[in-house]
Amino acid sequence: MNQKYIKEAVNENCLGLTEDLIIEISRKLRYFSRLIDRFKGMPVPFSSDDFHKRLGKQDICDYNTAISDMWIAGILGVCISISNNDNFEKVSRILGDNGYRRYNSENKQIHVWSLFISNWNRDCNDILEVFKDERGVESSFVFHPMTHNYLFLKVHKNWPIGA
Repeated sequence: MNQKYIKEAVNENCLGLTEDLIIEISRKLRYFSRLIDRFKGMPVPFSSDDFHKRLGKQDICDYNTAISDMWIAGILGVCISISNNDNFEKVSRILGDNGYRRYNSENKQIHVWSLFISNWNRDCNDILEVFKDERGVESSFVFHPMTHNYLFLKVHKNWPIGA
């Protein structure tokens, strides 16, 4: 089978799954489809400041509710990345191998953890707080890869986001 057809099938299925997920969540949280629409075209990964800007005036829900609901829905995740080995042991001790991948980029190794509710049993804000002031550790939000076509996300890293 041609790789082009496989890619099209995966993209089509992910789009359908995301639409179904948003419909299901919106049955419980009536504002959810309006909330998720605010993040279309978002560059990923993104900071909490970027999230605040996209959320805008909090007419749909407040920041903490938006983060919590998107995390619980499995749509929002956290990406922790380090590009040197200095902090690898510390970060690895805290996060383990959940969502861990190592990539080679521009002649250096990049260690990336993509954490979602499915592979992390604590709140996403806990992760961000732990690494907030840690030098050499980049922590940011990501959307689940399944949502990329639905949200028209702009990936601006040279490794897979959320994989």
